[in-house]
This record gives sequence, structure tokens and C-alpha cells, in this order.
Amino acid sequence: MADFLLVPHFEIFETACLAREQQSLTNSCLVLFRSAWSHHIDTREKFIWISQELNQHLVEKKYKSNKEKRLALFSILRVYDEPLGDEGDFALARLTSTLSVNQNKKIYYVIDNPVIKEMMQKTLAQGIEVIDSKTACQKIKELNAKA
Repeated sequence: MADFLLVPHFEIFETACLAREQQSLTNSCLVLFRSAWSHHIDTREKFIWISQELNQHLVEKKYKSNKEKRLALFSILRVYDEPLGDEGDFALARLTSTLSVNQNKKIYYVIDNPVIKEMMQKTLAQGIEVIDSKTACQKIKELNAKA
């Protein structure tokens, strides 16, 4: 079982999709989702959370299907049950705060953009760490080594 939860920024999804189109298999954003997918196959555990708002945005951009597909790259996502009433970064900030209260796990907000990373470090509640996709991949690698 993972002792952490990941909440990726929309940019991580965009980069992963671009990397997949370009067949850049070593891109850390794509590796993040592929590693989480492999972990899910072995354990049935989903530790990447998104808001309903981000889920809808991913569907609108056609990065994610509205239908449940077992083999899709983003099938390993957990969508938070309740709408958060905000858009974009604000919904994700609210999601991370909600998860930090409701879950007994370390929460990591994943973003590669240094400007947004700095902004989120100032915005998010204490105890929530902002990391890049390479660090998130390392966390998943360590998790898989324990399993």
C-alpha cells in the first residue's frame, strides 16, 4: 500500500500525452503514469487523485475517455467524488487540502513548471509537498520496490 497520494497538475497530463504521441518513452510525465499503471495492475491500488473538474477538462481535451477503459493510460486515476466548485489550480489546491484532512497519507502536488510550483508552495496547506514529475517517479519506484 502506498503511504502517499499524488495530485498532478494539468500540465503533467498534457506533457504525458505529448510524450506518448512523440514516442518519448523516457519522459518523466509519461513514466509517472506508466509506473502507476503497472503498480495498479499488480495491486489494484490507485494513488493518483484528480478533481471532478480536472477529470471533465481531460475528457473535453480528449486526453481521457468519458467511458471507463481498463487499458487506458489514465484509467489508474481516482476522481474525487464531490465537485469542489473551483476551476483549475484552485480545484486542485482544494483537493489536496481535502485529502490531507481526510486521508492518513502524505500528499504530493506534482508540477514541473517552476513558476506554478513556487505559487503552489505558497498556496497549499502545510504538510502538502510540491514535487516535480521526476521526484514522483522516484516515489513510485520506491513503492514498487517495497511490494
